[in-house]
Amino acid sequence: MNWPAPRKWLTVFSVCYLTVMTAINATSTGVIAEWGMPWFHTDSVGFMMGLFMYIMAIAWTPLVLAPMSEMFGRTWIYHISGIL
Repeated sequence: MNWPAPRKWLTVFSVCYLTVMTAINATSTGVIAEWGMPWFHTDSVGFMMGLFMYIMAIAWTPLVLAPMSEMFGRTWIYHISGIL
């Protein structure tokens, strides 16, 4: 692409930043497992339900969106995912 250098670097750093934030978010639930339940005033069932829902979303989203992107194109999937 014929983008100027600052735009290229901004794009690269944005993607890297979002990737790091996703990895931190995925591992943060395990880190707060001991002190998270008393801090948020919940029991182990509520805490594990939040963890379960997050992991299931990570597991099922590619299984649903990959075939949809093949049928409808990636642009629509990217736009809808960005809104959600």
